[in-house]
Parts: sequence; structure tokens; C-alpha cells
Amino acid sequence: MIRLHLLLAFVVAVAFATASSAAAQTQWTEYRIAGGDYRIEFPDPPKEVVKKLPSGIPTYSATVTPDDDTYFSVSASHIASSMLSKPTEILLDIARNAQLRGTKGTLREEERLTVGAAPARRLIIDASRFVLYVLLVVKGDQFYQVLYVAARGHESQADMLHFLGSFAPLSK
Repeated sequence: MIRLHLLLAFVVAVAFATASSAAAQTQWTEYRIAGGDYRIEFPDPPKEVVKKLPSGIPTYSATVTPDDDTYFSVSASHIASSMLSKPTEILLDIARNAQLRGTKGTLREEERLTVGAAPARRLIIDASRFVLYVLLVVKGDQFYQVLYVAARGHESQADMLHFLGSFAPLSK
């Protein structure tokens, strides 16, 4: 009986060490958009996309999809001049609510924080078969959204923490 417990403890320890080792071995690469007003680290080189919003404001994004279960993304856009007079917390509320509507998700957790000196929110949203970990940041007239999305049960806490934690708006 003692052997069985020792064997089970060994198997659990090896499984944990292997999982921790795999997360630690990810080769993160710093990314800065042209113009360089933020930095972030991706697990692979990202694909860059520029889209125009209906208002005509361009949105810049960079994404990595290493597999069907995981998605890393950062986007940046100017805040519409009609919205700049609103308090930052209201802008973050609007962005949070848009994220919830867009994903038809439910808010599991919300944390108010600052990134650098910029007001921010960290959200966890449960949406159908995915979990979204979201960082929303407002700095001056810039809005940033950082997303780590994973299929439920396939989340990597280490990858999520590294990715969201590596984002930093920069001074121009």
C-alpha cells in the first residue's frame, strides 16, 4: 500500500515538473508595433493586421494562433474624439461591456489596476467553450486590448500571466 502511494506521488510530481518545464521553455519574443508606443512578448512572431473601424479610425493588431485551442492578440487604436471627454473608467466600462456582448460571455472576474501609470482592467470572461483573459488599458488618446484566449481546460496559467504581464505602453 505504501508503494502505491509513493508511486502515485512520484507520477504526480513528474507530471507537474513536465508541465512546468514545458511552460518555462516557451521562447518569448518582444514585439513593438511600428511607431513603438507599446511592447509585449509573444510566443511566436505575430501576424500584423491594420483595420479601419466604422468611424474611420485605424486599429492595429498583432496575433499568434499556435494551435486551435489558443490565441494571443494585442490591438491598439486611437480613442474617438467624441469619447475623449468621458472619464477613463467609463471608457473601460464601455470596452468591457462590448467584450461581453461580442463574446456572449459572462464576467467571471474583474480587477481595476494600472499598467505603468495608465488605468487598466483585467477581465476573465467565460464564453461557450473558451475562456478569455483580457487586459484593457487607456493611455492618453490610445486604447489597448490584450487577449489570451484558450479552450476551456487548455488554459496555460504561465503563458497567460507572461503574455498579459509583458504588455507595457511606452512613452513617445
